[in-house]
Amino acid sequence: HYAERGQGLYLLDEKTNMIKEGATALWLEAMKRNKLGHHAQYKYIQAVLCRLQCFRTYSCIFGLTGSLGQDAEKQYLMQYYDAVTWNVPYFLDTCRGDEDKSPFVKGEMVKIVSEEGDSAGLRQRKGTKNSLGRLLDVGRDSLLVDLGDGKEVKYMPTCIEKCVSSKKAPKNIGGDKPLEGLDAQEQAVVSLAAAKCNDVPVLVLVKNAEAVHRVAQYVRQDLGAAWGDGTGGVIELLHNPRNPREFVDLVDLSTEPLQVAQDKHAFRVTVTTAEGGRGHDYRVVDPGIDDRGGLLLILTWVPWSEREWIQ
Repeated sequence: HYAERGQGLYLLDEKTNMIKEGATALWLEAMKRNKLGHHAQYKYIQAVLCRLQCFRTYSCIFGLTGSLGQDAEKQYLMQYYDAVTWNVPYFLDTCRGDEDKSPFVKGEMVKIVSEEGDSAGLRQRKGTKNSLGRLLDVGRDSLLVDLGDGKEVKYMPTCIEKCVSSKKAPKNIGGDKPLEGLDAQEQAVVSLAAAKCNDVPVLVLVKNAEAVHRVAQYVRQDLGAAWGDGTGGVIELLHNPRNPREFVDLVDLSTEPLQVAQDKHAFRVTVTTAEGGRGHDYRVVDPGIDDRGGLLLILTWVPWSEREWIQ
């Protein structure tokens, strides 16, 4: 159902027969073009491209699904739409790490734990054990470290280790003894998130929506009023079918600082499911956060799916 008002055509709600503001459909766009001469607009979050004009509106299209990968369909698209297809790497292959890649990253802070290296730098390395420095270059067999005062020294990869925060994690987190039961695990996760959100944003992945609400409430209780309801300090990141854009906005908000006092800022704790951990960019632009280890990711379970785990 549609109505014509002034110089426009509008969709009507089937139940109320009132105009649905902002609603659109491909057939309505076709009517606007035929009746009013308007250019068709494609406003779908997920569009179905099945017309010649649709294909030729874009110079490049990614993510076509369905039967388009078959030879007959590819020949048809090439003949009638001038569409060229090509193979891209499997997504999971782009997620896998390189076994030969060094665990160290250029620019990060490291601690010297041994003075071994090539014979040429023996004198420079003497007395540098337990010193802190910044990595200037990462090679397969040697690492160049800036120890300050213009002193640049090469070490073997086994002679340095990454710097970690001086704050200690709650007991048993990262230890040899496993936590007994779900309640003990969730309490340890809450304690860790509460301790770290003063320094960096925290992202907690839990198993389902029920756990999102439960863990988020525990975190609010632990942190107090500054992270309470309505402050945005603890974000429950779940899809809202009535407002799909809300999810994207919350992802952007999750890494923003939170004012907890007149002259003090901390960071938000975001609790979500695996859905919130796949395919979203948690952008951290504050270099101070990088210096403190970056966004803290806490996984509370290991999924059965290898694909989900890698992502």
